[in-house]
Amino acid sequence: MFGTRRWKQAFADVLGMNRRNLEYVYGRNPRALFPLVDDKIRCKGILREHGLPTPATIAHADTRKEIDACLAAAINAEACVIKPACGFGGSGIKAVTERLQAATQDETGSNDYREKGSSNCAIESGSSDNQKGSGTGDTKGSGSDNAKGAGSDNAKGGGSDNALSAGMEARKTDCTDADGTRGRRIEELRFHMASILSGMYSFDSLRDRVLVEEFVIEHPDLRAVHGGSGVSDMRVIICDGEPVMAMLRVPSEKSRPTANLHRGGVGIGIDFESGRSTFGVCRGRPVSVHPDTQVELAGIEIPYWSELIEIVKPLNQIFGLGYLGVDVVIHAGKGPMILELNARPGLTIQLANRSGLRLRLERSAIAQAGPEQGAPS
Repeated sequence: MFGTRRWKQAFADVLGMNRRNLEYVYGRNPRALFPLVDDKIRCKGILREHGLPTPATIAHADTRKEIDACLAAAINAEACVIKPACGFGGSGIKAVTERLQAATQDETGSNDYREKGSSNCAIESGSSDNQKGSGTGDTKGSGSDNAKGAGSDNAKGGGSDNALSAGMEARKTDCTDADGTRGRRIEELRFHMASILSGMYSFDSLRDRVLVEEFVIEHPDLRAVHGGSGVSDMRVIICDGEPVMAMLRVPSEKSRPTANLHRGGVGIGIDFESGRSTFGVCRGRPVSVHPDTQVELAGIEIPYWSELIEIVKPLNQIFGLGYLGVDVVIHAGKGPMILELNARPGLTIQLANRSGLRLRLERSAIAQAGPEQGAPS
């Protein structure tokens, strides 16, 4: 009997899809403001306007005529990430982790992108499936970020030179493809950018934009968990200015270079009080160690935890959206950096924390109405 009551209580605390959509996604988020976070270029521009740390924008392309300039910027970058501005679920992301070799006119078909002393690179891409999800019909626009050069250096956090050097050295080990060859054709990047513009990875197959941004050198404490399969990020759910639940998303060989859970990444719950990891989940099943490295998932201390929590608090007010999922990466030398925002964050975070999101949201609302009630645990 006791077991039955406990299970009923557990289910009562869980936030389901329908309640999430009706009460939070559409109940607290004006649909007209969704494009502010659905478009990553637009979102990053707003973040920089408010002095919040985010990976620098190297270039972006709105039309096919701009692909050559965007491709040249990507080629000459020390390392970069190419992604669709309005993509979802980690699809269409390519991480270029070393400078590309000089390209002749024959290789590119048009321009000479020669860069002396540069080498081939490893290009790691997310799944290119064409599976589409639901979204708004107005996710495009020029936005407030029209700069084609490097983004701002507003990142916070000190970080040590040793940590930065360790990250740089670790990144260099990623430059060999699985078959032993060095790099891939530049033409692949050109075709990928054209595919992004055609809407292959966007909401409802709408036209998209290409974003080339800084490759984040991950904090070595987090990189040690997965061994270099990509870059980990923190997903934090915030509601009306209060963080209510968080998890660390760690990449695996199956999900690389992203840490998206539905691609095989590992979700790890975070205790708000201590800033340490608690439980792990992979493919919807509980796990205690990382599937590739066998590193214990419980007890991992999250670097810059208090700073991370502080930088996400103002986002509801800045974007006018009361319910958001915020993805934050931890740079080895710069600390927390906001990667992107999501107006429809998923619910797997509840499995990683072994706790219902509905209960925490209700506690948060009570705490905001009356401070004597306390914060969510």
